Amino acid sequence: MAEGKFIKPNNLDLLRLVFAAQVMLFHGFHHILHEKIGWLDHIPGVPAFFFISGFLIYAAYTRSPSIFLYSQNRFLRLFPGLVFVTLGGVGVVLLAKGGGFIADNIAVIAGWGLAQTTLGQAYNPSIFRDIGVGVINGSLWTITVEILFYICIPVVVWMERFVRHIVVIITIISASIYCAIELDYLSASLGGHSLREYARLTPVYWGWMFGLGILAFKYRQYVPLKASMAVASVLVCSMLAWLDLQGPLFSAKGNYIGLLYYLPYAYLIYYVSFAFPLVRLKNDISYGVYIWHMPLVNLLLVVGFANAVVNLLLVFALTILFAWFSWKYIEKPALSMKRVSIRAD
Repeated sequence: MAEGKFIKPNNLDLLRLVFAAQVMLFHGFHHILHEKIGWLDHIPGVPAFFFISGFLIYAAYTRSPSIFLYSQNRFLRLFPGLVFVTLGGVGVVLLAKGGGFIADNIAVIAGWGLAQTTLGQAYNPSIFRDIGVGVINGSLWTITVEILFYICIPVVVWMERFVRHIVVIITIISASIYCAIELDYLSASLGGHSLREYARLTPVYWGWMFGLGILAFKYRQYVPLKASMAVASVLVCSMLAWLDLQGPLFSAKGNYIGLLYYLPYAYLIYYVSFAFPLVRLKNDISYGVYIWHMPLVNLLLVVGFANAVVNLLLVFALTILFAWFSWKYIEKPALSMKRVSIRAD
């Protein structure tokens, strides 16, 4: 348990906000202006979140005095805000379809609400297909992956007692599965859905990204914080972005990023976190920005103005407002009940 006792002051909270903003900007431009900002694709937020989660959640568990407190803390971090945004999603449905629609489909909507606040965030009923982009809160699929990862961490730590380098082994296996699926070597289907669709909702597919975060924490004393390495990482990422190669090894854009791009990308996240001057955030709105932006995109598509640029600016403004409210009155009060924190003040 001693391994997670100390993490020096870092910019991980700031980076989480940056990457949440990246996801918001990407979706906002895509769904409202029907445009894509090319450079945003090269700093994908979701893979960055998985690396940061691997680092922080492993640290949280190794610092927690019990699995009960670890589970309680994870619950308090995710679910109060998740319940709040689910109610917001129901509000979007109400504005789009009216109270009669909700009354007529109450069982389906209740089932959707239960899924959103448990482990079925990827579930989206067909009755929502003509509302906004067709999915009330499509970004929440990553919450399913995160929760499953949280569940896996105690098992991984237990396995470390018997297999010293189990994290390395699991990371390599996950990376291999990721490559095999993306290269269509594992192309089975079940219930009308491909193996790829199921795998993408689990840490089996994304585990290598979490695994690199875990390894960065476990061996942080061996990871040099050198400007020369950061510059080299930028050059490698820039070269791969310029070459615009495809596939699970070289792809330099989007969530399904290549392994050879992700390694220097992860190092840059680590470097900015620990080598840059500390930037303290008064309000930690990154989670709120991430979970609220898509319901608000749908809201503006349903009841917004004719001018798309105005709607886009309103999405950004309302997302920040709702994220601040969620932090101030939902998330922060819930987090005050946490018994152990890994924040380094």
